[in-house]
Amino acid sequence: MTRLIAFDSLTFMSDAPVLTTALTFGDKVRLTAVCALAMALFASVGWTIARPADPFAAVSLLLESRAWPAVLASAVALGAVAAAVATVVVGPVMPEAGSLAAALGLATMSTRGGTMTEVLMYHGTSAGDRRLLAPILITETFLWLTVVGAAWLVSGIVRGWLNGQSAVAPAAGSSRRWARMREALVHLRDGVLGMVVSAVLACVFISATISRSPESEIQRGQVFFAVGAGFLVAGAIVKQIWPRGAACWYGLGVPLAAALGYGWAILSPLASGVSDYYARLATTPPNDLFRPLPIEYVGVGVAGAILGHWLGQRMHEARAAKGAEP
Repeated sequence: MTRLIAFDSLTFMSDAPVLTTALTFGDKVRLTAVCALAMALFASVGWTIARPADPFAAVSLLLESRAWPAVLASAVALGAVAAAVATVVVGPVMPEAGSLAAALGLATMSTRGGTMTEVLMYHGTSAGDRRLLAPILITETFLWLTVVGAAWLVSGIVRGWLNGQSAVAPAAGSSRRWARMREALVHLRDGVLGMVVSAVLACVFISATISRSPESEIQRGQVFFAVGAGFLVAGAIVKQIWPRGAACWYGLGVPLAAALGYGWAILSPLASGVSDYYARLATTPPNDLFRPLPIEYVGVGVAGAILGHWLGQRMHEARAAKGAEP
């Protein structure tokens, strides 16, 4: 069984790199610097390319962009640049830094446009419109996720070059192959379970913190807090239960949560728990999980998931070290 080195951060078939050393002040400064660079790139160059024709509209690939493939390709390129720089600067101690930088870049670019309120006012004024809008938003979430996925790939490639390792190593003996197969199954189990459970926990947290009431105005700061903190807390908790899952699985829980929120609007396009008058207002979202934009889910959610993975790993290591003390 071959070992995949260049793409080890994306596959459970090899030992995924993890944050194993305590971060120094210099590490934190460098991480902050590369994230700030990514945010500046997306806020300037990215916004210039992705800016909607309507200055009040939200940043959207499928709803506002007339040439979304070009916009997506540009975002992927910016994410790849940010990931390469982040991996060179802090990759040895923080292997997911490239993906974190790309995600924060998307989140920053989203702040230049409107919120889900504008999307609902322009494209979701009726129950029928919202049923049609939901699958578009789900699709867009996965499209934005390709930016982070490309950043993850670039980080793996650059890390392989920096380590001077080839993409494929010679095959091991039979016993070693079976041992690696068992290890791969453990990583797969922990990753899939972590992805599903963290998505569910994040949905619960987001629903409890993103608004005061169903008809409340959508506030971007509140959306960012609920989505980011939701996936951070969920990731830290799940890491204690299934510690072998790689961070990429936690990031895949983000579109799962978004699909749940947007998909529920197909069955229930109007908000529940409020009067019919407020439920039929264009500014009232169908449910709390409908409040974030796809780009906000991916940008803020993936960043929170990565930070939650790092925090959970630190907590797990601290518990293990305390248990090993005589």
